[in-house]
Amino acid sequence: LLVRDFDLHWRALDLSTNVSRPVSAPSAMFPGAIGFADSETVLYWAWPAADSEVRYTENNSPLVGKKRMLELRLVNLHSGGCRTVVSAIDPRRKVSIGCNDPGSR
Repeated sequence: LLVRDFDLHWRALDLSTNVSRPVSAPSAMFPGAIGFADSETVLYWAWPAADSEVRYTENNSPLVGKKRMLELRLVNLHSGGCRTVVSAIDPRRKVSIGCNDPGSR
């Protein structure tokens, strides 16, 4: 089980042992985790990397204006390694995760 507080600090809880540990998700932002790709890997919303080109949304409301584009990243809960899987994504998009072949990763 993955939980987070209002400051976006994440903890992984092993339900079989009731032991929790902190998890690092670099540049995570609200709402945070989207779902598990497998038992060790989580897809989440993140701010773009510091060296990324800053991009903004198009087709904006004149009252609200443009929004900074975000990234979708995968993080390994054990090693802490992460990588961007989709960059420059509109934060107004709905995203989900799934697998069409249960035997593949």
